[in-house]
Amino acid sequence: MANKLMLNTFIEEDFDLIAIHCSLEAYHLSFLLNKTLNFRLHREDMDVDFTYKEGTAFYELFKYCDDYQQCNYYLVENKHKIKASNLYSEGSLFKDDATYSTNLIPEYKNVDFFLKIQNEGSHIDSKKIISELHKITPIITAYKVDFDTLKSVENLTFS
Repeated sequence: MANKLMLNTFIEEDFDLIAIHCSLEAYHLSFLLNKTLNFRLHREDMDVDFTYKEGTAFYELFKYCDDYQQCNYYLVENKHKIKASNLYSEGSLFKDDATYSTNLIPEYKNVDFFLKIQNEGSHIDSKKIISELHKITPIITAYKVDFDTLKSVENLTFS
């Protein structure tokens, strides 16, 4: 008789997720968030990485631990271009490096960044944060995402 052990994993975190549309580089956006929202976002040593059939994508990750409000803020890229040099078209005279665009959260392909606000007991006013984000000129728009509807919510699990 064979016994099966099923491991069901689910994410039961309390966090808010804000989508940001902005054409800036990640370091520049984190600087503007630090300046406008009084954050202290800093680049993490390890990026969020995922391996696709075309190659590995490294999404830049910035973190700020707010001890006073007992929450963590994460700014993460949603878009990354993978340069796949091993693929080239047949019949071409020269080897062509192909680039593939990948998304950390595929359901939101047009979103450039996500701001994850991980609450650890305190209430964070995400509407106020979104209002402040709209004051930053290079940000086109920002809005709250209902993470319950995300199929790839596990991609936002980082510490």
